[in-house]
Amino acid sequence: MEIRKLSTPEEYRQIQEINAMSFFYNMDEKDTYKPEKNCSVWGAVEKGKVQSVIHVPEYEMMVNGRYVSMFGIGGVSTRAECRNKGYIRRLFSAIFEEMVKRDVLYSYLYPFSFAYYEKFGYTLGVSKVRYRLQTQQLKAFTCNCDVALYQKGDPSEPYDKVFHQFARQYNGMVRRTDWKRLEDYKAFANQKYMYIFCRNGEPVAYMGFVKTEYGQENALSVMDMAWADIGAFQDILGFIGSLRAHLPKCEFFLPDTLPLDRMLVDTYSMERRLEPAGQIRVIDAGRALELYPWPQEAGSVTMKVQDGMIGRNSGTYRVSFGGGPVAVERTETQPDLELDIRTLGPLTLGAIGYGDLLYMEKDRAWIHSNHIALEQIFQPRPAYITESF
Repeated sequence: MEIRKLSTPEEYRQIQEINAMSFFYNMDEKDTYKPEKNCSVWGAVEKGKVQSVIHVPEYEMMVNGRYVSMFGIGGVSTRAECRNKGYIRRLFSAIFEEMVKRDVLYSYLYPFSFAYYEKFGYTLGVSKVRYRLQTQQLKAFTCNCDVALYQKGDPSEPYDKVFHQFARQYNGMVRRTDWKRLEDYKAFANQKYMYIFCRNGEPVAYMGFVKTEYGQENALSVMDMAWADIGAFQDILGFIGSLRAHLPKCEFFLPDTLPLDRMLVDTYSMERRLEPAGQIRVIDAGRALELYPWPQEAGSVTMKVQDGMIGRNSGTYRVSFGGGPVAVERTETQPDLELDIRTLGPLTLGAIGYGDLLYMEKDRAWIHSNHIALEQIFQPRPAYITESF
């Protein structure tokens, strides 16, 4: 059994076979497969035949005001006759070793089963809220921006500027490196529309939607949107509300920290559904702790981390902070807090806080002491993710 990156035309053909079998799509024998840019495909190869594969795209993710290295996981699949033989576990072990060598900080994936990937140290990362409401519920908002429909050939720079202003507001946002997706917004051919919002000549928001149907009514379904500030978000709501005569219903996702229901007068007919948006894993526990926004006042916290897949993460860390660089060092002293690696991911991302730790099973989080300090330190922070992979 070999565990390695795949690279030959024959191996690429076998990747197609495994993916077609696992994800139930028709495979054209004439198609040729090549990994996307900045994406490797790892395989378990036995007797010259690829039996299991994992796709590993490379990204950067916003964490506490800066982009850090993050590797995605996708296309996890095995030939039907080779399942339950431990191939995927061996692949993950090798991929984690590669991530450690590359100084990757986090990994993120969108699972077919949350329980399955818990075995490899992943757990719920970001949650977001799906809203579905009558468009007229937004009629109280007004749009005070100049709004322009995207046309083929328009520059992408305004969209990119808004995206990065938006991304800085939320931990978990994945850096968007290209805007080829704009070409999918063919307004008059596909009923897919993208608009840029400008204030005093400066781009402050964008919103793309497709016309669909809910029941017997036409509806607006937002596919992509971002805003630079609260006013720009309200401008988007005002623009959507202005379309109520032709699109009486609308649907969109928002961060779970954005209180839309508090912004509306009538919420009886609004549907609000919290949905999971993938799983996160810490690859380097020490660096994740270093980059956490610790208090400016001098203090320290001792944390014990357990990681069953990446052994070097396991151990007790003393974090000293206050007014200067954060110091993270190994120690043998009694910890204030014990964490499984699954819990460290969303905690350092800000997707959970001290209050969430209190309700977790002891194999995930166990607070021994220093409750007052831990409550002040570990506060939830805005988290969101828009990219899929």
